[in-house]
Amino acid sequence: MDSSIRGMLVQYLKKQKLTEEEFQKYLDYLDEYYFQKRKETFENGGPNNFYINERKKLYKYVLRPLLVAQKSLSGFKVIVDSDERVEVDRPKIFAVTHIGKYDIEIVMQALKEHTFVLLGDAKYMYNTLDGFFIEMNGVIYLNVYNKEDRHIAKTTVIKILQQGGNVMWYIEGIWNTSPNRIVLPFPYGIIEAALRSNAVIIPVAIEQYDKLFALRIGKHIDINAGKSFYANEKQFKMDVSRELKDELATLKWLIWEKYGRGLRQDIPNDYHEKYVEGKIAEWPFFTKEEIEKRVFKEPGIVDPEEVFEPLLHLDYNKKNAFLLKGQPKIKKLKL
Repeated sequence: MDSSIRGMLVQYLKKQKLTEEEFQKYLDYLDEYYFQKRKETFENGGPNNFYINERKKLYKYVLRPLLVAQKSLSGFKVIVDSDERVEVDRPKIFAVTHIGKYDIEIVMQALKEHTFVLLGDAKYMYNTLDGFFIEMNGVIYLNVYNKEDRHIAKTTVIKILQQGGNVMWYIEGIWNTSPNRIVLPFPYGIIEAALRSNAVIIPVAIEQYDKLFALRIGKHIDINAGKSFYANEKQFKMDVSRELKDELATLKWLIWEKYGRGLRQDIPNDYHEKYVEGKIAEWPFFTKEEIEKRVFKEPGIVDPEEVFEPLLHLDYNKKNAFLLKGQPKIKKLKL
């Protein structure tokens, strides 16, 4: 459902004669307004009716055919290299890797199965054509920076699953633009939702090569079956998280093996930088800093950049010059 949000933004700014700063304030107002509506509904015990059966029919007869047509018009090609799903009479959480703007529409089409979508960039969807269609399908909006809204969203997901609906969950929380992490770390929310709703988790990996999208759908993970063996709930969540991350990494690696091209020596030094710039160009609201800010920080884990960043701000002399050893990004001093 690519409604050219960038074009809509430009046209809106021209029509309303708003600066980008004023437009951002407008988006923030929408974000707060709809959060307060969600909060009010939640405090009153809702939402409770999600029209799951009606949405399944709408997806089958209207939305998915539209997605297939949109894919053809865009020149996209979608290949599901493997699908290890088996029939289970349980709600499903599709745990999907996240690579870019088109993930939701591509995965919605490829699954051939209705799912509600957990979406963390709500303010960019309100009053847009994309927002209209995804709300018809069924969406759980949230502001990822709002702890209360995250709780409301997780509770809503659990209600949907308990009523027999399925949910698409991009567990990395942001596009994975890392040059060396196959799957980004993620919090335990998806595990808690699966436990409380008796849902199975189905790993889905997606990669994009120009206009080709390759997917692999893994076997479902029944985390409820193994919980009784654990006395320590935290250890249980850590082990399940590791299992899910490993499954997703394996699926992505298999895609890379099939579609990866070229030799390392043929890859330009600025390849990754240009790759990230290309991704950001698809969506006018993200920046490199925003993407990095959204990556989940695992407790007790520190990035190398955080460890060595203070070295860049030291005043070096003969007494501390040894700190430069092994730091290629810092120019050696003439002492």
